[in-house]
Amino acid sequence: MALSQLGVRSFYFGLGMIKAMPTRWDIFQRIQAYGLTPETLIHPMAIVDHTAIIEPGCVIGARAVIQPFARLGTATIVNTGSIVEHHACIGHNVHLAPGSITCGNTQVGAHSLVGAGAVVLQQVLIGQQVTIGAGSVVTQTIGDGITAVGSPIRSLPKTASPARSLSSHVSLPF
Repeated sequence: MALSQLGVRSFYFGLGMIKAMPTRWDIFQRIQAYGLTPETLIHPMAIVDHTAIIEPGCVIGARAVIQPFARLGTATIVNTGSIVEHHACIGHNVHLAPGSITCGNTQVGAHSLVGAGAVVLQQVLIGQQVTIGAGSVVTQTIGDGITAVGSPIRSLPKTASPARSLSSHVSLPF
């Protein structure tokens, strides 16, 4: 039986796989392909300014703060206690881990992770598919595909390990 025949028209997406962000995005798009509309979940204890732009499928956790004119891309997670300051632009499928702070006029590229307690200082650009380690302080632009840690921030060397896929561990019905 089709989901639409059951009256299902939308879905909530709270899957937060840190090491499999592209796979998370693939799953999100596969669900959308069934004609379902992604809904956004905003915890009642979150603060979201009325001028912020929140695209579909976002999850905003307890005590998270989204300041004026901030923008969250589709399927982004702003976890518990995270802050997205004014004019920050967060790409699609980004995970802002608990307690992270993204200061004003910053950009975080799609499919990136900002670790727990990390701080991205104002006017810093973070590329796509970037991982920022927990507790790091980002003071400079970080290019695409980089893993960076520490305070001051430094890039880690790339490894040649094969990418892991969720589908190799879990059987999905779609």
